[in-house]
Amino acid sequence: MLMAGRWIRLPAQRGLSFVSGSAWSSYSGRNYRGRVQKVQPAVAVPTVRPLDPPYCDAFLVHGLMDTRTATALVGAAEGGIDGVPDWDLDEEKLDGGKLWQHHVFALDAEYLGVAAHCRPLADLFLRQTDARVRRLIRRCFVGVRTPDLTLTYCFLRKYNSQTREGLRLHRDMAEFTVSIQLASPRTFVGGALELHDRQASVDLAGMEPEDGFESDNEARKCERSLQCSPMSIRAPLGGALLHRGFLYHRVAPTIKGTRYSMLMFYDYPDIHV
Repeated sequence: MLMAGRWIRLPAQRGLSFVSGSAWSSYSGRNYRGRVQKVQPAVAVPTVRPLDPPYCDAFLVHGLMDTRTATALVGAAEGGIDGVPDWDLDEEKLDGGKLWQHHVFALDAEYLGVAAHCRPLADLFLRQTDARVRRLIRRCFVGVRTPDLTLTYCFLRKYNSQTREGLRLHRDMAEFTVSIQLASPRTFVGGALELHDRQASVDLAGMEPEDGFESDNEARKCERSLQCSPMSIRAPLGGALLHRGFLYHRVAPTIKGTRYSMLMFYDYPDIHV
């Protein structure tokens, strides 16, 4: 569980506030720069909290996207222009289940066709969200070449008992991953994002088959043999989790209601993780 922290702001960076856990005081110099002072979080400004050690590669963000935009995105995907739900079936049928997603943006030409019809919607929010994420990465991960980072893929996903309840343990083929919560946690049961730390991810990578874990049961056996347990995270509506792509994570089963999220992946054009 996340420990209670205090809100702090970096005066050198506009548009972002940071929150530090009590155990993170010695880590502040490594993870972000500038003189900090205790302030109350501003509602209209994204606030960031580094997760407690050893989760030094992940940050919980509050207010990355305003709630009206998040709700509008879900409405656009569920209602579409003609009132018809606009979801595509991902070709990657993990665990034999249906994985539904709504494409927003794709850099890869293979996906441009499915994302093109979402271009007007993406233009309304994607540029601002992308700018905020880049500022977050620059401040959270010192030394990262943010001008060279490229948004490679962005889409919405839905999880429920009728489509797909969750997602098995995996890591992303990207340098950074941003998972934005588009539904209030009060509207669904389950669906937490479970994240492993750096060392556990390194150990799991050594046990994962070349084609990935065949099922989440197989992944859980590896977790038990390594005696590692992930952190369970439930971001608020409009909140997000920013983490390194190599960290292993899963979406726990959504028992009741529907969990909506938007995924953004960032990578360097000349690097393949």
